[in-house]
Amino acid sequence: MASSLRWFRRHSKLLMVFFGVGLMAVFGLGSVVSMINPGDLTAGREDPVIAKWKGGDITRNDLRSLQTRHFQTMRFLDGLRFAAAKQKGDEFQSLAIPISRVAQGGNFNQDDVDVRLLYKILMNELAKEEGIVVNEDMVDEYLGQIRGYVPMSANDMAAINREVNQGQAAMESIRRHLQFELAAQQMDRLVAVTIEGSHPRIPRIPNPLDAIELYTKSNRRIECQVLPVEVNTDVVSESPSESEIRKIFDEGKYSYPQVDREKPGFKIGKKVRIQYFVANRDNFLQNEINKLTD
Repeated sequence: MASSLRWFRRHSKLLMVFFGVGLMAVFGLGSVVSMINPGDLTAGREDPVIAKWKGGDITRNDLRSLQTRHFQTMRFLDGLRFAAAKQKGDEFQSLAIPISRVAQGGNFNQDDVDVRLLYKILMNELAKEEGIVVNEDMVDEYLGQIRGYVPMSANDMAAINREVNQGQAAMESIRRHLQFELAAQQMDRLVAVTIEGSHPRIPRIPNPLDAIELYTKSNRRIECQVLPVEVNTDVVSESPSESEIRKIFDEGKYSYPQVDREKPGFKIGKKVRIQYFVANRDNFLQNEINKLTD
């Protein structure tokens, strides 16, 4: 318990920052995460609770399992890029936005990894609140972007996964975790926040409220039925009488013409009478030069 408490004390400020920003992003949706409560870290418990969420807990084993799936997925994506680059050569270019890693190179620190994993969980929960869903087609599209759309079959990608993960992760498990990562990535970009050491921030203009509203507008779908409207095609053959024309003119002689008016308007707007002249400097100079004598 003392070790766990030291961990939370050491990172309390950072945890408060990203939990607080995440909670503000869902404005009015209620608390997604309760404050991390040291009292939940029961002494002697083999699987202590790390954080409490609306509707569930995050335990140490949950975090370890997520960490394993994250590293397996990263190894698969790296292997996929390597295989595509080997096939395409110098022309290869990965088109996908990279998923943020919880550990960079050899700089592995378990405390930092835990913080970044908790951040991903937070972003994923917020994505659920906002209705952001990553389906199978989106996973396929992301895998296509990762490999620069170099042709590969499902069997080819499964073989890459078996090789890089030594058969320890099923392809279905990789795909499910990709859904988790992509949802967290979308929410992270939506609220425009990052945590220290994650990845360079991309400049984003909308604030969270505007961004969520724009996302909802661009992704809202409705079903509608188009009904035909019959139009009277009768041709008017009679001409109006002089008195009818005068009546219509009198009704609209003080109104300006407007396309949205039911009745016509005949008042003429203000006009400006303009006179102008044009002078050509080059012609003037040439005429004067022609008058010069030797």
